[in-house]
Amino acid sequence: MNPMRFVGHWVIAGILIFAAAHPLAASVLRYDIEPGGRYTYCPSPEGIGIPGCDPSDLECVFGIDGSFSVMVEPDTRIATLLDVDLTLIGNDEVQQSAPTPLVTDEGVADWLEDRSFENLITAGPFEVFADETHPNLQLTDFLNGTVTLSGGFNNTPSDGDGVDFELTAEVVPEPSSVFLLAVGLAVALTWGRAGDRLA
Repeated sequence: MNPMRFVGHWVIAGILIFAAAHPLAASVLRYDIEPGGRYTYCPSPEGIGIPGCDPSDLECVFGIDGSFSVMVEPDTRIATLLDVDLTLIGNDEVQQSAPTPLVTDEGVADWLEDRSFENLITAGPFEVFADETHPNLQLTDFLNGTVTLSGGFNNTPSDGDGVDFELTAEVVPEPSSVFLLAVGLAVALTWGRAGDRLA
């Protein structure tokens, strides 16, 4: 391989590594929810549930789309969700009648923004944050730009309600990282052309 092109490849690799790692150093990161996310609301079985819910009156399953930011306090390692912007997909009539805020975009977003996630001690190459009120609701950061939000709570055995989340989200690259990547690619291409002329 041409030496100049070889150097260019290493520049690209370095920029990609920096672009992937740099956002993790920030205290607030923005994430886009990946396709296939799911949110489930289970109304209390004490009444008749929510007529028209799919797949049953006692279980409303929605697709979920949108974005949110994660802020981690460096001292306490407490994570919170900010600027949650969600779209619930499906059960349209239930969303319109809205017997509870927990079947609406805004209601679910507000509920998530009220959560406070405590950092758990883990041995793996990832970080797990559990909701202080509902510890089965967990935010997992895989430290590679991917987070998952999973679990929730289920009070239906005691005539309460329940929620369950299963979603994956990818970090939105910072403008500075995108700019550095573009610069690195431009430098690598320039070096590659220079090397071709010298060869």
